[in-house]
Amino acid sequence: MNEDRAYWHAINIATNASPHIHKLYEFFDTGQTAWSANSSEMKRAGASEEIIARMRKAREELDILKEYEKLRREDIAIITRKDINSYPSLLAQITNPPPLLYCRGEIPKKDIRFPIAVVGSRKATKEGLKIAESLCFDLARAGCTLISGLALGIDAQAHKQAIANNTPTLAVLGSGISDSALYPKYHVHLAHEIIEKNGCLISEFPPDTKAERGYFPRRNRIIAGLSLACVVIQASYKSGALITARYSLEENREVMAIPGSVYVPQHQGTNALIKRGAHLVRNAKDVLDVLGISTLSSNQKIFQSNTRSVDEQAILKALEQGIVYLDDIAEHAGLPAPSMARAITTLEIDGIIKNVGNCAYVRADL
Repeated sequence: MNEDRAYWHAINIATNASPHIHKLYEFFDTGQTAWSANSSEMKRAGASEEIIARMRKAREELDILKEYEKLRREDIAIITRKDINSYPSLLAQITNPPPLLYCRGEIPKKDIRFPIAVVGSRKATKEGLKIAESLCFDLARAGCTLISGLALGIDAQAHKQAIANNTPTLAVLGSGISDSALYPKYHVHLAHEIIEKNGCLISEFPPDTKAERGYFPRRNRIIAGLSLACVVIQASYKSGALITARYSLEENREVMAIPGSVYVPQHQGTNALIKRGAHLVRNAKDVLDVLGISTLSSNQKIFQSNTRSVDEQAILKALEQGIVYLDDIAEHAGLPAPSMARAITTLEIDGIIKNVGNCAYVRADL
């Protein structure tokens, strides 16, 4: 048993994944220290009286070992922000990244391959579903990792097209990831398919947490944080997809939208996004063009640095001496996390560089 994760899991249960856990995580060095802290120490950490009371009650009632063993039986893993070799690098850059992530399936790599959020209306039109099917199929075929929220409509289409291409997809939930809590229930089978195809279910909420209305905006910030860009396909003015788009803008990620008829409610939100400056996209090629991602076949590999973008050239320069770890590449190239992730993924999919494990890369021509 990983004791630190076990204690943070218990604290997450006790606080019901309250935003206050961020304060505890930042203040205390270990989960055990936070778990055993007295009221005055909790107050200094910024915990409210309600959280202190919950923690006091949980210490009396919660069996930490039993709760952690339950995770093992359900094949649910925990990664924390302190897991620097596995916590998603783009997510770590957002404001208040979740201290804990529960993962069921293939735990995503620190640097996810071409992570693109695709979100939209639960009540998508037939046209919207057809657009989503085509765009998501082509993005998955190009090697992108599609990230969405397992909801009805556009979200489900994104996951299904990734599965159709045998490409891993990430489903971020506004509930726990146990079958008993998973929302929507209608998509339990789809969730199992995602896991079977090396994808992953992700949530910051304890596995048995039932969905509540207020949890979905928090889910949306994680979808945005995991992604280089957010593509919105059909959304009304009040759609939760617009919340994901807003978070993406706040975290300096690209936002794109599919335009549509001004007479169709499902297009009102996406048209408004475009009016406010979101990229108008029609298909997967438009999405890849915005991100500067090429889709060269294996016999079109280009190693000359002067054919690459400025960011890619900086990374290739850092790799001239052979195998280099990601942290050292970042220090040498001096790029922000989103630009770094985008450039490395482009170079990797083009066959210009190789991931040799343990977050280390090498140029393929050396």
